[in-house]
Order: sequence, then structure tokens, then C-alpha cells
Amino acid sequence: MRSLLLCIFLLPHWSVAQDLASLAQFSQVTTLLLPLCGYTNTFKTKVDFRMFTVAGKPKGRLPFTWIMVNGIGRLEVLMLESDALPPEARSALSSLGMETFAVIPRYDRNVTYVIQPNLRAYCEVPMTPNEVMEFRTMAAKRFARTDLGKETINGQSCRKEKLVESGKTNEFALVWYPAIPTNGLPIRIDLVTRQGTARASLVHKQMKEAAASLVELPQGYVRLADGKAFVPYAMQLRNAATGR
Repeated sequence: MRSLLLCIFLLPHWSVAQDLASLAQFSQVTTLLLPLCGYTNTFKTKVDFRMFTVAGKPKGRLPFTWIMVNGIGRLEVLMLESDALPPEARSALSSLGMETFAVIPRYDRNVTYVIQPNLRAYCEVPMTPNEVMEFRTMAAKRFARTDLGKETINGQSCRKEKLVESGKTNEFALVWYPAIPTNGLPIRIDLVTRQGTARASLVHKQMKEAAASLVELPQGYVRLADGKAFVPYAMQLRNAATGR
């Protein structure tokens, strides 16, 4: 968990707006959180993902919508709601109509799709062998659980547990499960490591149906060479629309 979480802590920088392929690393949130969510195959939830230093100082916020369809994930990263990105990065993305990116990790294909719906464009980011191995071995993870009693989160009664993965001594997770479960998902997860803490607060939404198209590439989208091509392509489209 330590190496995966470190990648996420390094994400919120101006460089992300310059090379959107960096968002592919965000797909590793699935590998971090899914084992703590009971491997639920199909759900939709809004996640308020916040990062803190070891001293507890806020380091940034990355909200996203997390969708699982039959075990395949989709993360819709809400770029303009992230205070982890500097204002100039948010302004540049907004001016180009790139407010949201969809990240679809396809471990069955060893590739992550980074998609920008307004541009109707995407790029493909190959997965490393370690990323694929981490995901495929999720089900084998074993946790020692400690019951920490009851606690109220946002007015909701929860049972709190501390989970320590076998063989890990410097990191753990605190998980708040609803006292009366609805869909099996927790409502908050704290991932604590030497680098700091990442907190995921989940606001559950109902999915009327599991649309397989949510985790596939949309038809008719333009494939870009890499993550650095999004901004030039957006500028090209804007100039064409204004007749420049």
C-alpha cells in the first residue's frame, strides 16, 4: 500500500494538467480501496479523497465518482473541484472545457484509458507488471481486524475497525462501516502510512443498472498519442470553432 499511496500523494501538481496520462496512476485507488469495500462488484459512489501530512496538515483534495461494473472500475476525476491542483491549472483546464476526466483501468487488457468526454478524445496508458500483479492479488490479501467500537460519522451510526494487512507493520486502515448496512460499502476509510494519511469519504448512490458501456471506450472518440496531446488538441478544436 505504501508505494501505491505515494503515487497518489505525488499526483496533485501542475504537471498533471500538462501530461494527463498521469491520471492513469489514480486508477490505483481501486487497488487500495476495493479490498476494504468487500470486493463489491457493482456500485456507484461519490468519493471525497483528501490527503494529509504525517502531522495532520491538509495536503489536498481529489474528489471523484467511483463506479464498479461487474468488477471493472471507472473513476471520474472532478478536476475543478480539486484544491490539490494550483489555481492556474484549474483555470487552464476550465478554459479548455476539460473539467472532468474518466479513468478506466482494464487489468484484463493491461491498459488504462484516460478519457476526456467534452473533447471526445482519449489516450491509452500501458500498465506496468507490478500494477497488474497488485490488482490480481487483491483477493489474496488478509487483514487482522480490531473492533474499535461505535462512532457517529455525519450523523450516521457506524462500527469502526482497524485493519492491518498481513506482513505490514508501518501502515494500516481505519474503516467506518454503517451500523445498518445498505450496499456493503463503508462510509469512510483512512489509509495511514509513513507518508501521511489519505481519507476517502464515500457518499453512496444507487445504480439502476450496470451498464457495461461505462467501462468501455465510447465509440467515435479520437485516440491521442499520449497524455500531453490533450491540451494541444483542445486548443486546436477551440481555434477551429472560433475561426482562428
